Amino acid sequence: MKWLIVVVLSSLLSSSYCFNEKRLLQAFSAYPSQLYATLAHFAILPDVVNFRDSTDHLRVYANFNNPDAEALLAQAFIENASLYQSTLLAAGKNSSTLAKRKLEDYLKSTGQWPEIQKLPWSLPEQLHTEAAMSLRQAIGDTAREASLIYTSKNCAEKVMLVVSDLSSFNHVKALKKRFEITFDLPICLSEPVYFDATKIKCSNNPKTRIRCVLTNNMVLERFSYDKLAFFSKQGIANAFANQLHMSYLQSERVLLHELMHLYGFIDEYPLKKALAQRVCNVEKKTRIAKNIVVLPNPDNAAERISFDGQDWYKTNTCDNAKGQAYKPVSITSNLELLDLPLPNLYKTWLTQAMLNGNNL
Repeated sequence: MKWLIVVVLSSLLSSSYCFNEKRLLQAFSAYPSQLYATLAHFAILPDVVNFRDSTDHLRVYANFNNPDAEALLAQAFIENASLYQSTLLAAGKNSSTLAKRKLEDYLKSTGQWPEIQKLPWSLPEQLHTEAAMSLRQAIGDTAREASLIYTSKNCAEKVMLVVSDLSSFNHVKALKKRFEITFDLPICLSEPVYFDATKIKCSNNPKTRIRCVLTNNMVLERFSYDKLAFFSKQGIANAFANQLHMSYLQSERVLLHELMHLYGFIDEYPLKKALAQRVCNVEKKTRIAKNIVVLPNPDNAAERISFDGQDWYKTNTCDNAKGQAYKPVSITSNLELLDLPLPNLYKTWLTQAMLNGNNL
């Protein structure tokens, strides 16, 4: 009886395989099987714990030119990158969807974007998009363009997030989510919008202020926004007019800090000398920002003053100039140390500025 079983199943491995290969693969992959031990005993199948780890078993199917089996068998060669890729490529050309996806995933995980674009089959839309973005190419017809999307419809102000490659796209997407979870403010951040190398150029020097320059401002005409946020990999974050520039590796607290500058707040740590002398050398008591009042003569300056019906406290904004700066909170704020909380008063003033769309 055992020999009869062996003969019957051996014939399955040859003739019936071509007739119903999926059924056969499923039958032998469902270990433990009542017949598996018998086949292993007579050396028709190896004695293994898991079908997928049995390269000998897979070779049976690969020998019948089954491309899916070849794709699974390629795993045995994964430490030889060239052989692994060539095996999957051959199986993919032979219509194995499994091989195509495995090779695409491998090339993506190893950052081989030019090789992905050379594959001799149509890429999934998402992968085609990622390859173009990684290489800073224009989005083609077969890719999904990263368009302007605001997830909330109730926006006092809209901030458009602009990126120029796949790394920045993924990081900024996560940054947007963290910002929205951490801060309850009446503005909307867009999903990251991708501009290719023909539309934008960003500096990438860790020692200088980040600058992203559009090659043609007309590329913004079709977008709806109040403020623009540009992201580069390295550099010093900064804000001016209606734009902020920062590294996509920085935190949501840096994004908040720079946004506050766009709405009339200024740093509470010492400004650089040129800037300090420009804004702090005043002739009379002056409010130079939402959060800073400056007295012209710092000699014997009081630790606290009264202005606009509230108390203001000494701070370091104007240390490199003649004036003495005061802030409206006694605590150290996020405008001096990024990791500190946003004071309640500052949140109120920031919310009002966003709702009114104004600066100081």
